[in-house]
Amino acid sequence: LGKEIPILINREQCLRMQMPKRLPPYALATPGAQTIIPKVNGEVILGHAGLADLQTSVDVSLTTEEAKMTLVNDAIELLPTLNDAELVEQRGDFECWSPPPNRIQPVLGRLPEWENAYIATRFGTLGMMLSLGAGRIMADLIIADGRIPERVKTMMEVLSPARL
Repeated sequence: LGKEIPILINREQCLRMQMPKRLPPYALATPGAQTIIPKVNGEVILGHAGLADLQTSVDVSLTTEEAKMTLVNDAIELLPTLNDAELVEQRGDFECWSPPPNRIQPVLGRLPEWENAYIATRFGTLGMMLSLGAGRIMADLIIADGRIPERVKTMMEVLSPARL
């Protein structure tokens, strides 16, 4: 669409494990920058917490055996009871990060050169937490034909693709 949006591509991977006995509902972080998140249904999510696996292309496998073993071994080191867990799913995703110095600044809004092109990108590891709000703002923006709702005007000016 004629607008370059500089990004860094991070490959993020996580494991969904089933525990024979439910863990307390407390998230833990390992020395290897890993997160262990017990779920109410007895499953446990293992993932990285800020460890970058930067890629130069999206033409790579989303998951690797090496990442799986690192996640499992680091988690077992912190919480040996995870040795009894069963792997349910290994999944991966690409995160779009902003290049330095604004590494955590997303881009959200209508492309200035277009009347009907909107983008929401560069949410990095915050994407899952911000997706509901970003979706709502984008829907409001599209319904309003690109006019920014007053309640988010300042935020939209800061995150606008026009600033790139």
